[in-house]
Amino acid sequence: MGTSLDIKIKRANKVYHAGDLNLPPDQEAGTGMQTGHQHLQTGVQEVLSGVVVISGKDSIQHQGVSLTVEGSVNLQLSAKSVGVFEAFYNSVKPIQIISSTIEMVKPGKFPSGKTEIPFEFPLHVKGNKVLYETYHGVFVNIQRSSPAPPLGALLSLTVLTPLTCGSLFHLDRSLAVGQDHDKYTLRCDMRRSLLAKDLTKTCEFIVHSAPQKGKLTPSPVDFTITPETLQNVKEFIFCAAGVPPRVILSEQRALLPKFLIRGHLNSTNCVITQPLTGELVVESSEAAIKSIELQLVRVETCGCAEGYARDATEIQNIQIADGDVCRSLSVPIYMVFPRLFTCPTLETTNFKVEFEVNIVVLLHADHLITENFPLKLCRV
Repeated sequence: MGTSLDIKIKRANKVYHAGDLNLPPDQEAGTGMQTGHQHLQTGVQEVLSGVVVISGKDSIQHQGVSLTVEGSVNLQLSAKSVGVFEAFYNSVKPIQIISSTIEMVKPGKFPSGKTEIPFEFPLHVKGNKVLYETYHGVFVNIQRSSPAPPLGALLSLTVLTPLTCGSLFHLDRSLAVGQDHDKYTLRCDMRRSLLAKDLTKTCEFIVHSAPQKGKLTPSPVDFTITPETLQNVKEFIFCAAGVPPRVILSEQRALLPKFLIRGHLNSTNCVITQPLTGELVVESSEAAIKSIELQLVRVETCGCAEGYARDATEIQNIQIADGDVCRSLSVPIYMVFPRLFTCPTLETTNFKVEFEVNIVVLLHADHLITENFPLKLCRV
């Protein structure tokens, strides 16, 4: 068995909650980290604690062991915005949320076998910075500090389902390539002599934002979908061979199949740990229904004083009905918000993270009907 280095966090689920995150005045210059048998005097609610485990069959000579915690917000523009906001790349850099390093052990030697070094520190940020909730997005990532992927590796594509004829009620489906899935991290480094390789171990942990103050007010929404209520009607025209298809605006609503869909969402102010619920009823439809889906969308806005770029991408798509559903039958709406890929609705100076849900009805006549609802997510 060779030399091994490991980090074990005391809390099994690795979830920590942001609380009173302002450092006391007498600790502003410090790191806020302690190791060994040192005690915390700050009295904050959340303390990240655990042990660093060093194992080896022989004694281990080293040049010191350090522990680093780091997290940042990385902002990127989609490929379609390149050239429009060139100043963005020079004026917006990763936003450092938390970064602290402490030397746990000075240069020396560890005995053979297993050595455990305990540590603990509060999740403090300095000044008026905020410890945002862990979030994995496409153009906004709240994560550890890491190099951004090449611009060419991050794409936002609009996909239009090929149709043989008829109209398309337009829906943008975005695909993301090159997403970053890192989180807030602890990193332990053990430096060794030139003849031995340095050892590094990284351990991830999750941060949940502070609960919202006050009681959440429900905001139920009733909706009715008919050809007359559609806001964006487009016709997808196929041309002769070798000529790309064209999308033109069409106001000939009389040519569209008649339908009437009613329903309601119990609330668009949603607790992130509770499902989105409601119901949908197809009262009538001249065309047969192929499927009914719920599409959860993230809307990420990032930029600077020179301008902002807004991109909407799909998080998940859930089919709630398959086939030509019975008329006047209640179809339940039920969607759980996926962990890490959603977070409480967030708005800052440099970026915003918002969420929407689309109710998508696909007809056999190659029509796509969508109804959009902005959501406000919060943690209570």
